[in-house]
Amino acid sequence: MTESYKTFEGQLSTAIKYYPNLRIKENEQGLKYLHGTVDVFDSGGINAGSFLIEIHHKEGFPYCFPKLYEVGGEIPQEADYHKNPDGTCCITVYPVEILECKNGINLTRY
Repeated sequence: MTESYKTFEGQLSTAIKYYPNLRIKENEQGLKYLHGTVDVFDSGGINAGSFLIEIHHKEGFPYCFPKLYEVGGEIPQEADYHKNPDGTCCITVYPVEILECKNGINLTRY
């Protein structure tokens, strides 16, 4: 188990306190991740929709974003919808991610 994964796993319980619709799950390899529904708001504060998601560890965390998957099928798996061929969601461009994560991030802020 890497230090990166230990950091991710250590933040899971705090994240579910702030996001009560998320739950900690475990995959076949025993790795933990978040699963549940989140509400997404536009820049005007209007709810743009609720999405079933999973957040998985990505090596390098907390100095990179974890892997975000929309698993409810609401978003088409197409580049125009910012959903990559591997099922991960594109949150922002890489230079912005580098700036956001340069001092480390936590799951609750993410």
